[in-house]
Amino acid sequence: MRVRHSILLVAVLSMCGSVFAQSREDRFPGREERRSALAQSKVVTATPRDDEDFPALREDWFRAGRKAIGTVPAAQLRHQVVGSMLAKRRFLPRNSGSLPQWQEIGPRPQFSAQYGNVAGRVTAIAVDSGRDPSGNTVYVGTAYGGLWKSTNGLSANPSFTPLTDSAATLSIGAIALDSSTNPTTIYVGTGEPDSSIDSYYGVGVMKSTDDGASWMTVSIADGGFESFYGQSFSKILVDPTFPQSLIACTRASGTPTFRNLTSGIFRSVDWGATWRMVYVAPNGCSDLVYQPSTDTYFAALRGKGIYVSKQSGSSWVPVASPFPSGTAPDINNTRRIALATRNTELWAIAVDSTGNLATPVACVVTSTNACDTGLSITNDGGHTWKGVNAPASAFGSASQGWYDLYVSTPGNNGAVVIGGIDLWWGQWDGSSAANWSNMTNGYAGGSVHPDQHAFAALDETHWYIGNDGGVWTTSDSGHSFQNANATIAAIQFTSVSADPFLAGQYVGGSQDNGTAVSAQFSSSWGTVFPGDGGYTVTAKQTVGRFLSEGFSVSLRRTDDRGASFSTVVDYNTIPDYSGFYVPYQFSDISESKLILGTCRLWRGSAGANNGSGWQPISGDLSNNSCNSYI
Repeated sequence: MRVRHSILLVAVLSMCGSVFAQSREDRFPGREERRSALAQSKVVTATPRDDEDFPALREDWFRAGRKAIGTVPAAQLRHQVVGSMLAKRRFLPRNSGSLPQWQEIGPRPQFSAQYGNVAGRVTAIAVDSGRDPSGNTVYVGTAYGGLWKSTNGLSANPSFTPLTDSAATLSIGAIALDSSTNPTTIYVGTGEPDSSIDSYYGVGVMKSTDDGASWMTVSIADGGFESFYGQSFSKILVDPTFPQSLIACTRASGTPTFRNLTSGIFRSVDWGATWRMVYVAPNGCSDLVYQPSTDTYFAALRGKGIYVSKQSGSSWVPVASPFPSGTAPDINNTRRIALATRNTELWAIAVDSTGNLATPVACVVTSTNACDTGLSITNDGGHTWKGVNAPASAFGSASQGWYDLYVSTPGNNGAVVIGGIDLWWGQWDGSSAANWSNMTNGYAGGSVHPDQHAFAALDETHWYIGNDGGVWTTSDSGHSFQNANATIAAIQFTSVSADPFLAGQYVGGSQDNGTAVSAQFSSSWGTVFPGDGGYTVTAKQTVGRFLSEGFSVSLRRTDDRGASFSTVVDYNTIPDYSGFYVPYQFSDISESKLILGTCRLWRGSAGANNGSGWQPISGDLSNNSCNSYI
């Protein structure tokens, strides 16, 4: 009798080994807070919302195991492979049998019952108002879905087309436009600067002079002495008077490359052909603005405060502390700063190492005199600063201002906009008070997806906004929003599984857009469970059975292709330390049993409800400290 042997290979990933120790303070802002949060998740005392996003915990999961071997950065290795692939493709004859024929299956769109069409995380927006004053021509950058363009962006049914499907990377951090050329020259700073671990590294600055048909990529600065590989671009600006001059700022990306990168402010004076580092910012540069009324550039440097240049970006000096209390900026109180300018106003919003508004000397009652609110304004170029009250709950209970943060000043009537979990609109009275309104209410029944990352205003009332769900527009200062996501395909999938009984139907889990099921032979998908979507599995023995999960131990089962779900097992049964997304699979051919990995292995019935019958089948695989996970 032949005996079938089954071999199970288990990888245990340490969260405290030397692999993760390099430059952690600079590269992973708030990492200790995130580790603490993850450790606390061993025992869950309250039921988390299924639709909430937890980028800090997701980061720890994603980081594990992603490291290039040797001294060549992973970003450069990938860039070389993409270039080789494209070169080979050019030599293949048209309709070659050697070339696989791929068909996009979406989601385009993915539909959410609460938010409507969703398209994945949007990181940058640029409106070509110089060539199209109507504001309909807009470019949208996504976390890892590339660059998209629309020429009817403000219409009721905007259509977007991808411009970078064959480019060096799909990770977009910044977009700049030079409309003095025809067609408009497009600059893209690659790499996403939003600090989550699935914020991929970039490969440098991409440039197109033919409306995105082809791209040139510059991956070095200072003649090769500095590298853009592994960095992300927070902002690129084209000088409005001398468009051959560009200013850009960078920081290390969320996904680590485990090499020493020199982030800071870079300048080009030859239309982006070559770049020179003009200021070193070891902890990165998070924002950059130009103030036309004073012909001045301002940069926000993490851990250092705000710097100014009146020499077209060629040299930089610090302004006074943006904290009215006079507290000096450091790595703990300026983890991230966002800037905005209007006339002679310069606004700065800062978050600290906890991801909350930075208030080194907190204000009491309503006084903002010589104390800090996290939101400040200067009218004299940064010599003196005044505190302005800010919406206290802008970053939610997850305290994630390091992930979603911006400030903007649309129009000239005192309006101020802050992006955090939601979009907040305030009217500044010219002294120290602003009345704030939550315009999106993403977790409280609103129709706009949470986690705001990008904002572009044509005037005080017409805006584009970008978040974890895609793009929305408004023509009335945020009192109502128009969904613009029907034709954008940029969902960040964690896992996709095919239905073995229905050809052309799929189920997948994605970042902050939950678990979704496709219509058969269609690129349209529908969300069947909200929040972060992890691994999915489809059963081959039971028609219509899918398994899916959220974060931590949260395994769910549907036997009707997503129409209804029941809990197989969750953290109430298994309170172990685990990855953000927990690995699991069927353990036998009959698919009656499942195994699941935390710091140990568990096994239970695939048909169980609420953990009934689930038991550990191994001891603690992390030396009895449960500080690692499978």
